[in-house]
Amino acid sequence: MSRRGPRIPLPERDHLLFEAGIKLGAVYHQFVGIPVTLRSASGVERAMEAMLMAMPFATRARVRIDRAGLRRRRNRFGYAELRGDLLDIRVGVRVGGWEAAAVLRTVEGYPLMAVERLRRVRGG
Repeated sequence: MSRRGPRIPLPERDHLLFEAGIKLGAVYHQFVGIPVTLRSASGVERAMEAMLMAMPFATRARVRIDRAGLRRRRNRFGYAELRGDLLDIRVGVRVGGWEAAAVLRTVEGYPLMAVERLRRVRGG
């Protein structure tokens, strides 16, 4: 075992898919439950994108919070609790010769994380 901990070598494609899942899971579990207002939603989106881009292998990030959903869920204090069904998240990941686009969006009431595109790239 190295100082970095145990390491099982993974094929690049498997490593890529792992990284995509980690990124979506991290952003979801860090931010769901926070108070958000219509005014703060843009800042929260940018913070989530910055968090995603700070992680290794991320190539792009886009986060959208459903403003209509926020309006419907506002409490008497003017904010809503951020929930998974208000989020539409896309993240691009590249590991070696592989690239993926992964998404988080609600499908039938469930926040589903999925790989939308997976491809081999040149120059990896």
